Amino acid sequence: MVLDRLKSIFGGEGKGKEVEEEREGKREKLSLEEVRKRIADRKSHPLQEIEKDYHPLLEKVSNIRGKIESLNKDLVGAEPGGEVHPNIYKSAEEGKRLLTDKVERAVGKMKAPQDPTWKDLLDLNESLQEAVNLLQNARVSHGRQVGAVFENEVSRLGRLADSLQSVSGELDDSLRKGKTRLGDLEETMEKIKERENLLGRKNELKEKLDEFRGKKAEVEGELDKERESLASLEKSERFEELEEVKDRIEKLTRKKEEIRKRIGSELLRAKALRVSWRTGL
Repeated sequence: MVLDRLKSIFGGEGKGKEVEEEREGKREKLSLEEVRKRIADRKSHPLQEIEKDYHPLLEKVSNIRGKIESLNKDLVGAEPGGEVHPNIYKSAEEGKRLLTDKVERAVGKMKAPQDPTWKDLLDLNESLQEAVNLLQNARVSHGRQVGAVFENEVSRLGRLADSLQSVSGELDDSLRKGKTRLGDLEETMEKIKERENLLGRKNELKEKLDEFRGKKAEVEGELDKERESLASLEKSERFEELEEVKDRIEKLTRKKEEIRKRIGSELLRAKALRVSWRTGL
């Protein structure tokens, strides 16, 4: 319902051609045209829909990225803490080379923009998901063989990868909510157009009804005159004129009945319009 949707977007209440917006504890009455302009403005600035969400998420991404990058550098130059069987060491070194290469590629996909646009956030969301997949692949493919020698580093990498996955999910949810709000704005714009069309049709019907009622009153006035003339003729026994007057009365009566039926038809249309109006609200 359009007014419920408007209240959910702007707060406050709406009636007729106006809606009230809550601003700093005060209610401001807006016309539908003003609502249309404000919705258009919000649609052109989609970041406003998630402004409270994305700043802390970008900070988290930057923080996790820095920690993973630092850990990866440490892992590249890491040496065993004690004696290790040559075969295990060789396997761990080869796995470490492959793992750190994938981690480095993942880090490259985690750079958070400073002053992002909506598109920047969409791109980052996609890049973070790719980074999460790279880290998961690195852990699954090489985590065990590298962890056999560098257990602490692999364990830390796992925790950081899990944190990144969590933040990536939060950003994705936030963007989805933003898209939903934008979709709601689009739908509300369509509802406003429908409401304005209903208002226009309502005014047209009112004008037609007024016109028909005027014609009905005019015909009724003519009928009254003819009846008076008929009564006068009946008293004077001027029979030829009497028949003519009767014919005119019959014609006017038929005309009145036609107008009455048209008024009834327009009233039915108006009733249907009110039902449609209330349904739209």
